[in-house]
Amino acid sequence: MIAALPSHLENLASLLPDYSVPSYSTTPTSVFKSFLRSQKNLVSAFLSTKFAQHLTDSVEYYTALRDEHFLNSLSTFINSALSVEKHSIVLDRVLVVLDSTPTLLTDPSDIKQAAITHF
Repeated sequence: MIAALPSHLENLASLLPDYSVPSYSTTPTSVFKSFLRSQKNLVSAFLSTKFAQHLTDSVEYYTALRDEHFLNSLSTFINSALSVEKHSIVLDRVLVVLDSTPTLLTDPSDIKQAAITHF
């Protein structure tokens, strides 16, 4: 493991532009363990940052895709919003505002007509 450490540190330097391979010694053991611990924490922080950035980028991409579907095609928007297992939306109550008066619809035929009128 100790023999492979220099190549691992070089790999780390290729990932992190501001990182330069520090000098280290394998003796005394306590100092070497501390060095390894600091390198482990550095790699852990790097991976956490990369994962968080990937998560943020993924959310932004799918939000933009959803917005694009909403603007270009409501049917594509609705299809993308549905889960894979269920391809339907069941509305048992709908609140509509007609002439500044909110009305709660509970009858299935009224809900269907309100959805058709809206879309």
